[in-house]
This record gives sequence, C-alpha cells and structure tokens, in this order.
Amino acid sequence: YTFWGRSFVEVYLSDVPRSGTLAVTIFAISMFIGRLLTSFFTSKYSLKKIIFSSSILGIIVGFILPYADSILEFNLLISLSGLATACLWPSILSEASSILNFDKTILMILLACAGVIGFGFTPLLMGIIGDNSQLKYGFILAPIFFSIIIGLMHFENKS
Repeated sequence: YTFWGRSFVEVYLSDVPRSGTLAVTIFAISMFIGRLLTSFFTSKYSLKKIIFSSSILGIIVGFILPYADSILEFNLLISLSGLATACLWPSILSEASSILNFDKTILMILLACAGVIGFGFTPLLMGIIGDNSQLKYGFILAPIFFSIIIGLMHFENKS
C-alpha cells in the first residue's frame, strides 16, 4: 500500500502528489494505532483470533480499495488497511515462536528476511500487473496475501 498508494491517488483520483503522501502517512499512523490496539487485545483474545480478524478486515478492505473514487474514501480505506496490517509482523513472530521449536533470535532473523523479500517482491508484482492492465488491479494482491495467511493458519490447525 505504501509504495503504490501515492500513485493510485495521482492516477485514479487525479489529486496532487501531496494527497498521495498524506495517504501513506495515514496508513503509517493507522499501523501505529493498530499495534497499540493489538497489545491491548492480546490480554483478551488469542493471537490467532487477532491475526484471523485482521486478515478478514484486510481481505474486505483490499477488495474495495481499488474502486475508491474519492480521496476521502481512499484515505478511509487506507487507514483500515493499516489497521488490518498492523498486527501481522509482531503477532506472526510471536505465534511462530510458540509453535516452532526454533531459537527465537534465529526465527526473528528468518522472518525478517522473508519480510524483506516480500516487501521487495510485492510492489514489483503490483507494478507488473499495473503495466499489463491497470494499477488498481495490482492492489488485489493484498487480499490474496491475507487469504494465504488464513489458509496457513487453517493448515497449521489441522497438523
């Protein structure tokens, strides 16, 4: 969202670059708020429920966001995307360390490496989709990745 959000605002909403930068800032602030909320909710709900709920929110918002037709609507959806994404990195690390028999430091390094690859690969794939069709269709990757998280959680529960 952070990489292509600004372009979406300029291309589809025909707004000034400053508005696109504001959308990225809104996403970041929402992630901050989401992480604070996650720390509050972990005393009441399991991490699996929090990750699952965040992923469902991410799927719903991810399918709606490419069709935003105003800057206000886009900023609202991008803030919900930030909330949906916020818990994933720390919660997945914590959940993985409770399930896997790995040294926690090594696990953090492995997950960080996977995150760096994902952070580089996803915008590239979005750009390829945008070059071959329309940029807004590249945003559909977010709900796909959230669905993969839910699928992996389901697979983990079966084993």
